[in-house]
Amino acid sequence: THSPPPPPYYYKSPPPPVHSPPPPYYYKSPPPPVHSPPPPYYYKSPPPPVHSPPPPYYYKSPPPPTKSPPYSPPYYYKSPPPPTPHHPHPHPHPHHPLIVRVVGKVYCYRCYDWKYPIKSHAKKHLKGAVVKITCKAGDKEIVAYGKTKINGKYAITVKDFKYGKYGARACKAALHAAPKGSKCSIPTDLHHGKKGAHLKLKSINKYEVVLSAKSFAFASKRPYKECEKVKKPPPTPYYYKSPPPPSSAPPKPYHYKSPPPPKPYFYKAIGLDLFPEPYRCESAVGSSCRFRAMEVEVEVGVRVSSPAVELDTKLSTFIFQSFV
Repeated sequence: THSPPPPPYYYKSPPPPVHSPPPPYYYKSPPPPVHSPPPPYYYKSPPPPVHSPPPPYYYKSPPPPTKSPPYSPPYYYKSPPPPTPHHPHPHPHPHHPLIVRVVGKVYCYRCYDWKYPIKSHAKKHLKGAVVKITCKAGDKEIVAYGKTKINGKYAITVKDFKYGKYGARACKAALHAAPKGSKCSIPTDLHHGKKGAHLKLKSINKYEVVLSAKSFAFASKRPYKECEKVKKPPPTPYYYKSPPPPSSAPPKPYHYKSPPPPKPYFYKAIGLDLFPEPYRCESAVGSSCRFRAMEVEVEVGVRVSSPAVELDTKLSTFIFQSFV
């Protein structure tokens, strides 16, 4: 059987909106603030502290000791071996032995004092002096010679001497000969220059060893002209001259001379020019002043006034003071 078809659907649109005008706006001002007084302050003390009992104490035993490390022997410092003493040793290369050289200096004392050698002076370098070097190598004696240069120095090489075996003490240096034609021809014993002086080590390396001797000196029989000291004439003796004795004549009498009398003083009164012509002072006699029309007597130290004198300045009186 077939059911009947549904009824047809018809759409109904909603009604259009109604545009009603908005209600009118009325402003309402906020209410004025209410100035209510602040609430009263009431102090509240803090609560009393609560005395709670301390926590119970529980003892804690220390931890058990740890095992000690294994025993180690104590440390003893071992110092390094002492350095080997430096002894002259032969050259490491026997094919090239050390070259031995002796150095020193020779002087000429132009002013040599044979009685007191310490007082000798005027020491100069000596050129051409011959120095002898003697070295003992066992039963053998090695001899070398050398001359000084212009600065008085010498450097003599001793050949075939084994320094590493015999050392510096086996050698000596001495004066041998003076320069030809020199006034300094007599050897002195300065630093054992006659007998021979021992040498000392100055420097050494793998090729050469240098030995040194102290300075030697020659002297002349007669001192040079520069050694003669010019004798100054002795100063003239001083003779004291005493002053002459005082004379026995009596002193001259003293006569007093009085000072001269003072010059006379004439007092000039201030303001006399102010007097009119008929009242000016004509002449001064003693302590009085004569006027043409009147006479005014003035005593010493006394002030007087004269009403009779009238001036154009309407001064009724003038005061005068006399000084003698």
